[in-house]
Amino acid sequence: MVRIPSFLKQRDLDNFILKVMVYDQFVAICHPLHYMVIMNPWLCGLLVLLSWMISVLISLLHSLMVLRLSFCSDLEIPHFFC
Repeated sequence: MVRIPSFLKQRDLDNFILKVMVYDQFVAICHPLHYMVIMNPWLCGLLVLLSWMISVLISLLHSLMVLRLSFCSDLEIPHFFC
């Protein structure tokens, strides 16, 4: 049960970081003279922090939705064979 949320968080974090990189390129191409004013270190840190927080919340939401399903009621494996 630990692998699924971490996989989802990593997948969503990659997607959000790619979106931040696209925004960075957009600002660099469309507003080259204002790039340093728009993309200051505070905004870059905020974008990365928001990406991480949103990916954690989305993975938590997906995990909680899966736990509510009926086939997840019994978390003990009755027969385990190697």
